[in-house]
Amino acid sequence: MPVTTFLNDYEKKTFIVVSDKEVNELLQEVRKIDDRFLLQEQIVITKKFLREPVVTKQYTLYFDYLAPNSNWDIQIINLDHNSKEVVCSYFYGFLAGTKRKRT
Repeated sequence: MPVTTFLNDYEKKTFIVVSDKEVNELLQEVRKIDDRFLLQEQIVITKKFLREPVVTKQYTLYFDYLAPNSNWDIQIINLDHNSKEVVCSYFYGFLAGTKRKRT
């Protein structure tokens, strides 16, 4: 069963751009094909005892399958670890699948 959530209009407008250049380029390429994908970027600071804190970026990928008619039931695509590498792999797979269908 898919996990769904509610996003307001402000969140839907801000989740179309991320600060990482490579991820943002892939997101924009995916959104040219299907603009219902949204990507939230979070900065996570992990504090360690007697060490410098570790700063990482994590992502949450959403699919607004009822767009543009509703803000309800926006599906959260569950990716393992939600790291840059995992999100990029998902986007590359999506792009490869859409290019394969066209040929």
